[in-house]
Amino acid sequence: MESRRRLVLILSLLIITFLLIGTLSYHTLEGWNYLESFYFSTITLTTIGYGDLHPTNDTSKIFTVMFVLSGVGIFLFALTVISSNIENHELINRKIVELVNKVNINHKNKKIKKRK
Repeated sequence: MESRRRLVLILSLLIITFLLIGTLSYHTLEGWNYLESFYFSTITLTTIGYGDLHPTNDTSKIFTVMFVLSGVGIFLFALTVISSNIENHELINRKIVELVNKVNINHKNKKIKKRK
């Protein structure tokens, strides 16, 4: 379980790092403000691509190709692992609640049998 937490932490930091690199790069290369740069980086890495913003010079286009090739797979893998981790926690919590309920029911049944 500890190794899974570590993996989620590393992947979360990797996502943040990629978004930060993209944001700073597009801010510098395109002259976009930080919000536009962050927005474009997020839209690009999640493969949504609305098309409202796009690279306008050759340097930005080359950066975008490298950004997509290196980031999309890692980004989607990270989101998959993180969401899987959340699902596992929810499943474990449900099983714990079921087990506690069973124990409570058994305990109540034993008390009732003793009283009779």
